[in-house]
Amino acid sequence: MKTKRTFALFMVLVLLLAFSGAAYALPAYLAAFNAKYGTSGTVLDTCGLCHISPAGGGPLNPYGTAFANAGHGFDAIENQDSDGDGFSNIAEINARTFPGDPSSHPAVAAAPVPTAPEAFPAFAGINLPIPSVTPSLSEPIGVGSIAVGGGNVEIGINTGTFAGQVDVYFALGAPVITSDIFLLTPAGFQPVSAGVAPWKAGVTGVNEDAVPSFSVSALPPGTYNFYLLVTPAGSLSAFYFWQTSFTIGVPITTNLAASQEVPPTASTGTGTATMAVDFGTGTIVGSILFSGLTGPATLAHFHQAPAGSNGPIVIPLNPPSAASGVIPISVPPFTSNLLTALRGSQLYLNIHTSANPGGEIRGQVVFPPIPISTGMDGSQEVPPTASSGVATANLSVDINTGAVTGSITFNGLTGPAQAAHFHQAAAGSNGPVIIPLTVPSAAAGTITVSGVVLNAGQLAALASNQLYLNIHTAANPNGEIRGQIYYPKGVPTP
Repeated sequence: MKTKRTFALFMVLVLLLAFSGAAYALPAYLAAFNAKYGTSGTVLDTCGLCHISPAGGGPLNPYGTAFANAGHGFDAIENQDSDGDGFSNIAEINARTFPGDPSSHPAVAAAPVPTAPEAFPAFAGINLPIPSVTPSLSEPIGVGSIAVGGGNVEIGINTGTFAGQVDVYFALGAPVITSDIFLLTPAGFQPVSAGVAPWKAGVTGVNEDAVPSFSVSALPPGTYNFYLLVTPAGSLSAFYFWQTSFTIGVPITTNLAASQEVPPTASTGTGTATMAVDFGTGTIVGSILFSGLTGPATLAHFHQAPAGSNGPIVIPLNPPSAASGVIPISVPPFTSNLLTALRGSQLYLNIHTSANPGGEIRGQVVFPPIPISTGMDGSQEVPPTASSGVATANLSVDINTGAVTGSITFNGLTGPAQAAHFHQAAAGSNGPVIIPLTVPSAAAGTITVSGVVLNAGQLAALASNQLYLNIHTAANPNGEIRGQIYYPKGVPTP
């Protein structure tokens, strides 16, 4: 009996010691938090910082869970948004709101209502929209996972909050398919020619999908453009205007003229072919606009031969019997041999007439550099930075030579840019510098990319989404804003 009493007393003592250890540990974490962030005596100086109950004990809230998962390290979770309220943990701590409670957050700052016409430079397609109280730093249109190498399109709009009521207009266009621009209205999409009406009227902001998620495979190749206009409610006298896009496949423009015929003809006719080719499926769409022929077009074809030589017909087209008009490029998918010839600039377009039965105007289909545009921001850094800076890289690569050209326009950095580079690593990882760039010493500016040539290994890394751009500042010497380069859909590999 005495042995049982002794064992019971021993167990009670163990439990008391365990509880005492926990009781001492929790205030120690809170004391460390207060010492780090200067929150002693503030509303955050409570066990409710990490626990659902303000008295402590019991389940952890989202911030407490993140803190525990990070090995009780505060720095590692500063840039996370543990409670999902749209504010980073450090932003909430600095504002003295609870980072583990979504109902507790800083006051939402509002962007000014437009007072003059302001059209901002087009930004590269991004997965999710990035609103800002500074309209010039806002990227309020997201295009879905296609922007980050995924297979879905989802057009999300997040303008943030405005200081007064505004009207919001949203439109889209696909020029390789149709010249119409379609405006989203409360009744759905309709051509702009049918009338102009706002999608949302008299609101203080929008945060919702304009187009729900669907598979990229549902779209033919081409460039898809998206436009967002915000005006004062009931007025078009002032506005903010943003635009972005994404491309599937390789867009190609070809000019047709008599001088390209072999031998040249005396025709004054001209033509322009606009098309896009998906090298994954062989699908090609587009049209040829022609005018000024000596008489009605009788035939039109794709032929195979290099510039300066004549070659056999490989794909027939169906031209209208007119001296001016439009020829649709609506043909079966290209075979692998035709795709290889296209990549080697070995195809040409030819329009024939009675006066010139061998061909009146011709255009060599030259394989173009591939767009590799990307958006840059602090959230892509590893670890993320709190910078509100953004950048758009409008670049293109010649996959036959590795030459990269274009520009990177940046804005809103914490201070002058000190360096910029191409790095090699996958998203979520840091990698070495592979190509340095010349950057202006300013918080906003343009980096001109020229004389850059990727070697075979770097081209392979590009095709597997293993390259990124990074801009560095004094406040963020390891990188303030970053943009992963995602290889486009429907494009041949280098």
